[in-house]
Amino acid sequence: RMAVIFLSDEDLDVPKLVRSWIRAQPEDRQLALTEWMDEFLMRALNWLMEQTGMNEENGGGGGAAAEKSGGEKRAREGFVLQTTRTGTVRNALSHVAAAATREEFALSLCRGLGANLPPSLQADLCRQVLGWAGLSIPDPQ
Repeated sequence: RMAVIFLSDEDLDVPKLVRSWIRAQPEDRQLALTEWMDEFLMRALNWLMEQTGMNEENGGGGGAAAEKSGGEKRAREGFVLQTTRTGTVRNALSHVAAAATREEFALSLCRGLGANLPPSLQADLCRQVLGWAGLSIPDPQ
């Protein structure tokens, strides 16, 4: 017999998911990955969830969300494709697996978390994460 268990996004604990993923990485990289995850991942994920409105939408994040600002609602960009917090985290983890330095980790995190975002939100995310890492983005001008 076989069964499938469906868990809601609220039932999955992101820090536990990340710790489990780190334990599956080579032992010599686990300490650095743990430090970088603690420094960047949850902060970036929280920022992203706030920007996309995923926290208010029961995990959907697809399309535009509404935000109350001084009694007004304004449209926010969401994910290009509907996804869950867990799906977003797993995508980010797949990108940061090969990072050997703090800077590579920050850039890989931008790629992983931003892969399902419209370009303007990708740019905002990268500015945030790279700013936290003390890295500057070249001026396109």
